[in-house]
Amino acid sequence: MLTKVLIVEDEEDVREEYKRQMENHAGLCLAGEADCARDATAILKSTQVDAVILDLELNGDDGISFLRNMQELRGEKPFVLVVTKVVSRAISELAHKCGADYVYIKAGKDFTPDDPLTLVEMGAPYRESKESARAHADEVNLQTKKEIYRKRIQATLEEMGFPSRRCGTSQCVEAILYMVLSDQTDISITKRVYPHVAVIFKTGKKNVEKNIRVVIEKVWAQEDEEKLRRLYPYGWSAETGKPTNAEFLEHMARELFINNL
Repeated sequence: MLTKVLIVEDEEDVREEYKRQMENHAGLCLAGEADCARDATAILKSTQVDAVILDLELNGDDGISFLRNMQELRGEKPFVLVVTKVVSRAISELAHKCGADYVYIKAGKDFTPDDPLTLVEMGAPYRESKESARAHADEVNLQTKKEIYRKRIQATLEEMGFPSRRCGTSQCVEAILYMVLSDQTDISITKRVYPHVAVIFKTGKKNVEKNIRVVIEKVWAQEDEEKLRRLYPYGWSAETGKPTNAEFLEHMARELFINNL
């Protein structure tokens, strides 16, 4: 059975991209689209909707208010995936409290509608209750989330100037991904992160430490300082001219963890 999706997004080009990419998701079909909460509510009242993809930042509208109003409608509630570029734990928790099953944080220019569509396709069929839907989505989507996070980390590092084909770059990606998924901001780099990456790459943790250090040195030696300060606004030692491995990995993981609540 196809999952009927309502897209609530105020940017027409983004709605068009959702519809275009929906063709690649065999389990989804379009129930309707709206650029404001009023029209979206009208569609919910008149059309069968299994899932809603809701952009919180609607022109002249409040996505949170729409969530609250939706809960007052009679009948079975659809699976709701909120899409937002607002990086805030409070907003994420509020959206869940108001009925959202999943909150997806946009990654700036790297955002693609394919990721929310994938999460909806996997989570919506299990919407018997908010609790079961969220629990199933968390379980089933672990691999999907890993790939989403991995793509974001790779894109961020490449924008900073990390060469994609360098082993140190790939090991940076896996290190940051491991730290993000661990949900810990004070995880030991030497005792847990390096050994984890070493197992993946079938090497020693000293080689991992060296490869990451070398690629960081290369980027900080060759890239424009203004760009680095914009993409990595945490500062670094004037004496060494670069952040340490631990500083870099911890800062990047902490920011990505916050951004992907």
